[in-house]
Amino acid sequence: MSTTPFAPSRIRTPNRSSRRWHLHLQAVMWRRLMAIGMFIHRLHPKTVAPRFVKSIPSTVSGIPGWIRLVFYTPSNYGNGGGKGRTYPVIVNFHGGGFTIGSATDDARWATAVVQLADTVVCSVDYRLAPEHPHPTAVEDGTDAVLYLYEHADELSIDRERIGISGFSAGGNLAITVPMRLQDIRQRRNTNEGYWNPSVSLDDTGSISKKQRHRDEETPIVKIVVAWYPKTDFSRVPLPTQWPDKELPWFFVKLFDAAYLHSFDAARPINLYSPYLSPAVASDEQLRSALPRNVLLYTTEYDSLYAEGERLRERLKGLNGAIDVQGKMISNKKHGWDRSPNVFQEDLVAQEVYAEACAEIRRVFYDDPRGLLASGSTRKPPLKSKDVVDENINLVRALCDVFRLLRRGYLLAECILPQIDLA
Repeated sequence: MSTTPFAPSRIRTPNRSSRRWHLHLQAVMWRRLMAIGMFIHRLHPKTVAPRFVKSIPSTVSGIPGWIRLVFYTPSNYGNGGGKGRTYPVIVNFHGGGFTIGSATDDARWATAVVQLADTVVCSVDYRLAPEHPHPTAVEDGTDAVLYLYEHADELSIDRERIGISGFSAGGNLAITVPMRLQDIRQRRNTNEGYWNPSVSLDDTGSISKKQRHRDEETPIVKIVVAWYPKTDFSRVPLPTQWPDKELPWFFVKLFDAAYLHSFDAARPINLYSPYLSPAVASDEQLRSALPRNVLLYTTEYDSLYAEGERLRERLKGLNGAIDVQGKMISNKKHGWDRSPNVFQEDLVAQEVYAEACAEIRRVFYDDPRGLLASGSTRKPPLKSKDVVDENINLVRALCDVFRLLRRGYLLAECILPQIDLA
């Protein structure tokens, strides 16, 4: 399938602003405020707590640093009943425009995967823009998958059952990381090292046919689950019929300015790179890099809906190479399942999470009936003492939230007058 050039009026140009300190201040403020919102989001119903955390050094990126991995595990992971057993793993990437957010934001999704799919979740704290613009997030995500693959035995993980999931910006990574991962493996030295540093990565993602034929390894990733992903940076998203429900435009501008930046003026960001805009990747790249099983979820009121559905149709048109599942979720906006609400459970989120987990279990265990028998993520009714304890904990948590909100307000009061969002 050939890529048709877009109308000039809709082509996006990369950011070349040098006011990085300006973006940094905005990013820090919104990170603090989002942390408060996600804290509220995790309060009720209760989510599974992370089991352990690891920090790994970056090896793929040319910028040295550390990547934090947060692990959520099934209840019998590492216990007597599960000793010697290996588990499948979903590597998850949070959303936030590559600029805000953290690895614990998707605790509800991690809880669903752990409980319904009996699968470990490794949520990745990839490094954020504007401090680390593209392609650091993609490279950190690739590092995370490679680390799990190389250290599967010590982590009780089955290296033959690795999947990737992601939300929004993380949904972009869920698609671009497999492509970057494929190229890294094709550039690896024969005996050691992650890749051959003498072979440079080109922005088109193209490599020689000779290199392709040398790599006979099966794909590491067995399933991709992308939730309302950003798939095309080469053009501005089309407005929807519901502008009041779209992601605020000042967020879009902040995220683009932070992420679409090159520290090398002689080599600006290539918005047509498949590692940035998977929607413009060639059919060959999509067919060879993505796994057989792809779940793609879009939302009706999202400005990213159209580009997500275009990618769905492209994947379906690859002569059956990719089995595309998932759907458009009606009457929902971008990031609807992140809304902080301690008083009401989101039944739609529970339903679609359960559907996705059923597919994950089918791919990893080939036994969807085991999932259907397990019911929903809801816990059994609590006893009266447990109800009292939970209410006390909720009140304490709300007091913590109010304190955090006050700090966030004071921070915003100091910073916002100095920031020009235009």
